[in-house]
Amino acid sequence: MRVYWLRPNDVPYDQRYPDGIARVMAEAQQYYKQKLNRWYGGMVHELGHTFGLPDSSYTDGTPMSASFYNYPNTHFNEQQKNAIRNGPHGSFLF
Repeated sequence: MRVYWLRPNDVPYDQRYPDGIARVMAEAQQYYKQKLNRWYGGMVHELGHTFGLPDSSYTDGTPMSASFYNYPNTHFNEQQKNAIRNGPHGSFLF
């Protein structure tokens, strides 16, 4: 991946961005929103391990499965929530 540092006064002269820095920012936000959701989902998955949850054996819509790639459209099921509540860190969290 290439990274380009653009100063606001550089962009108006770039033919790829006739709208200036506003277009650059809009493209960056769209790209990084998609990429960041995967990382946020991965962090939630790893926090689940911290709270004692195992990986799911199939894609079940929870962050402990490959569904974490769909973050924020993923959630812990009731069994997982109960395991967190009743685990060693449950009293700290709730």
